[in-house]
Amino acid sequence: MTFRKLVALVFAAVLVVNCSRPNDAAPAGLVAHNPLTYTDIPDNDAIRVGEDYYMVSTTMYFCPGAPIMHSRDLVHWRIVGYIFDVLEDDDVYQLQGHKNAYGAGQWATSLRYNDGVFYALFVANDHRCSYLYRTTDIVNGPWERTVFDDWFFHDPSLLFDDGRLWVVWGNGDIRLTELATDGSADFDYYKTNII
Repeated sequence: MTFRKLVALVFAAVLVVNCSRPNDAAPAGLVAHNPLTYTDIPDNDAIRVGEDYYMVSTTMYFCPGAPIMHSRDLVHWRIVGYIFDVLEDDDVYQLQGHKNAYGAGQWATSLRYNDGVFYALFVANDHRCSYLYRTTDIVNGPWERTVFDDWFFHDPSLLFDDGRLWVVWGNGDIRLTELATDGSADFDYYKTNII
């Protein structure tokens, strides 16, 4: 056996032993077991604000949509609200005229907190546009909405930097778009660059 193989074998054995023993340093009740929840929470995004953690998930065509979950320890989560009741008041979301948004709707929300305001940005695959919601109270709302009709920010991530608001987004080419500082639909502020 070569020295390299021996070192790799010893390292793997130490890793297996350390990962399989209980974490004695964790307080009672805070040892996490996989899965944390017995539900599907796709495309989640989590943030920390003070001692609180908030997470949002994709709900696609289900309404109410974009559940907000809360935790104090990253192990125990509960739903505390939803960003919207109905994404659009149309035949698609009212299930009228044989229309539906099955497999479409709200996807991949970016959740952020900046200067006392919570922001949530996502795309709607059926409408091919993006939605930005804002609130100062993530649990009780209300959420203020801006619709970017001509922008499909695929898999967005909001970035606050030096008083400016950016969206990093894309599928293939990754793009950087500057928004108005409050996230409003002021298209005079838009600058998009491929990074």
